[in-house]
Amino acid sequence: MAGKCSPHNQAVSSRSSSSSSSSSSSVRRKTAVAAAQPAAVITGCSTGIGRDTALMLAQNGWHVFAGARADADLQQLAQLHQGITPVCMDVTSQQSIEAVQQQVQAAVGGSGLQLLVNNAGIGMVSPVEFFELQGFRDVFEVNFMGAVATSQAFIPLLRAGQQRGRIINISSVAGHLNMPVWSAYCSSKHALESFSECLRYELQQFGVAVVLVKPGPVATPIWQKSRDKSTVQVDPQRFAAAMEVYADMMEGMKEETKRSEEGAIPVSEVVAVIYEAATAANPKTRYHVGDRAALTYTLQKLLPEGIWEGIMQSYFSKVTQQAAQQQQQAGRAAVLAPQEAAAAAQQQGVSAEAKQR
Repeated sequence: MAGKCSPHNQAVSSRSSSSSSSSSSSVRRKTAVAAAQPAAVITGCSTGIGRDTALMLAQNGWHVFAGARADADLQQLAQLHQGITPVCMDVTSQQSIEAVQQQVQAAVGGSGLQLLVNNAGIGMVSPVEFFELQGFRDVFEVNFMGAVATSQAFIPLLRAGQQRGRIINISSVAGHLNMPVWSAYCSSKHALESFSECLRYELQQFGVAVVLVKPGPVATPIWQKSRDKSTVQVDPQRFAAAMEVYADMMEGMKEETKRSEEGAIPVSEVVAVIYEAATAANPKTRYHVGDRAALTYTLQKLLPEGIWEGIMQSYFSKVTQQAAQQQQQAGRAAVLAPQEAAAAAQQQGVSAEAKQR
C-alpha cells in the first residue's frame, strides 16, 4: 500500500540525509548511547498519545523506539528528538514485530528493555446486528492481539536487564463502561484488561510490572477515525439497513460521541500519567485519567449490578429518545419549509399588487 513503510527497512534516519555512511554512523552512535539510557518501545506513535509519550520520554533521557506504519509518520517522528528511533511497526504483522524486536535487541544488548507501551488502537462503530465480522476482527487484531503479540516478543528483553522493565497497556474508560454501537471497541478493551491482569500475575516473579492506563475521552484523532471506519458506512446497503432499524440509537450515540469529544481531556494529561506509571518505584496496577473514568469505575464497583444496569439503560434510552425527537423536529421543519416559503412568496405578491394599486 502506498505510503506504508516496509518491515525490511526499519530505522528511519531523516535527521541526516546527506549520505548512507552518515546515516549508518548516526544509528551506531544511538546504539552506543542506548546502554547508558533506559530504553522504551511504544506502538501507535503516528499521532496523539503515542507520539507525545515518545517525545516526553525522549526529553527525559530515554531512548525511544517509536512505532508507526506510514513513511510520513516515521519521517516526522525522526524530527521530534534525537532520542527517538522511528521503527516501521505494524502490530497486526508478526514479521513486523519480530523485525523491530531484533533491532531493539541489537541496540540495547545486555541492558535489556525498560518499558513497553502498547498504545496502538482503532475504533469502529455499528450495531452488532449489522457489524461486518471482518471489521470486528480488525478491531481485536489491533487493540487486543496486537498487544498480546508485542508483549510476547518483548518480554524476554524486559526480563533481561538489571533494571527490570514494565509494560503499560493503554486501555480506556471503555474497558469497564459498555456502550451501544461501540461493541467491538469496548470488548477489545475488556479483553486487554483481563489479559493485563493475567500477565501481571505471570511476570511479578521477575519484577516486571504490568500497568493499565485508562483514560476517559481524549482529544485525539481516534474519534474521527472511528466514524470514518464505521463498517456500516463502508457498505451503503448495510448502512441503509442499519439505519432502518437503529437510526435513533445511531444518531443518539453519534451526538453523544460528539459531546464526549468536545469535553475530552488533553493528550498531555494522559502522557503525564503514562510517565508517572513508567517511572514510579511502585506503580499502581490501574491509573484512571479524567473524572469520568474514575467515577464510572468506582460507581460500577460499588453499586449493585441491577442498579447500575438500570442507570445505564435509562441513560441510553434517553439518548435514543432525544435523537428521535430531533429527527422528528427536523422532519417537520423540512416539510414546513417549502410551505412557509410559498406563503412568504404569496404575501410578497399581494404586497406588490397592493402597491401598484
